[in-house]
Amino acid sequence: MANIMINKVCNLQCPYCFANKYVNSSAVKDKNNITIDNFKKALSFVTQTESGVGIIGGEPLLHPEFKEIIQMVIDNEKIKKAIVFTNGIHLDKYLDILSNEKIRLLINVNSPDIIGEETFKKIMDNIDALNDKIGTENLKRRVSFGVNLYKGADDYSYIFRITDKYSYNKIRMSVTVPNTEEKENESPDAYFGFMKPIVLKFFKECDKHNLIPYYDCNYVPACVYTKEEFEWIKDYLNRHKNKSDTLNLLSLPYCFPVIDILPNLNAIRCFGFSKCEIAISKFRNVDELSRFFIREIDNYADNINADDKCENCYDKCVKLCSGGCLSFKHRKINQLRTITKIFNEK
Repeated sequence: MANIMINKVCNLQCPYCFANKYVNSSAVKDKNNITIDNFKKALSFVTQTESGVGIIGGEPLLHPEFKEIIQMVIDNEKIKKAIVFTNGIHLDKYLDILSNEKIRLLINVNSPDIIGEETFKKIMDNIDALNDKIGTENLKRRVSFGVNLYKGADDYSYIFRITDKYSYNKIRMSVTVPNTEEKENESPDAYFGFMKPIVLKFFKECDKHNLIPYYDCNYVPACVYTKEEFEWIKDYLNRHKNKSDTLNLLSLPYCFPVIDILPNLNAIRCFGFSKCEIAISKFRNVDELSRFFIREIDNYADNINADDKCENCYDKCVKLCSGGCLSFKHRKINQLRTITKIFNEK
């Protein structure tokens, strides 16, 4: 499912932000909200082949014409489902339109240590108000809560204040990979090795709360775990297998293009490759655009080992595992593309 980025501003400054090349960045001159005309064009492009769409930012609820944008999505007969990615701070302003059956919400929940207890309480109050409006069963069916695991944080007890209250049995998670130049020189194996204790601690806390997490992005490669850790996760999944249809904690992390359409109608493969923009007008639909990114990025990444131990790995060779986020390979991909271009010109 492709995403349409409707603005480049956010009311938070999360330390792990993966969209930092675009959102609230002093390096980005164009901070405009998407125009209604451009949103229509982006939605038309997406619906050539897709029946769902993601609405992202920044914080999309800050767009001054957010209500009009969502109404366009609701009125579009080709769209069966739309997911709004939000931090939940301004949900109270749009409860009526967000209660529409087509709309799903992914609320990324941040620690009160980052956003403050007052803001966290407002988010809780907004969720309560939404629950009062659509009912708990609809809340659990249409609203997902997400948490991002990142370096320097190991207390995620705040998320359970929400999931326990509404008896949720699953939660979306992502191991963040900050979008920085320094990251391109870091070993993904070393990075995920560092993150592993944080991830395992989170899994064990979820277990205590009868909760099953599922990856949205940035899987920890299974080979990072010891045999004992791997077996514990398998047992954990077996004990909770009836709670979610997305039991992917040990799935092989092969990465596919996400497709984020920017306010200027350029597109990127994902925020990890934010330098690689191209106009959607060059393509007929999302499928063509995805194939372009696979040819220009993914195919090169397949020929680059994330780590020395990937050299003879069966899962890597048959394209079942990417060895972690492809953005770790960003610099090597560019080098390989340059070499290939020079070779083809000879």
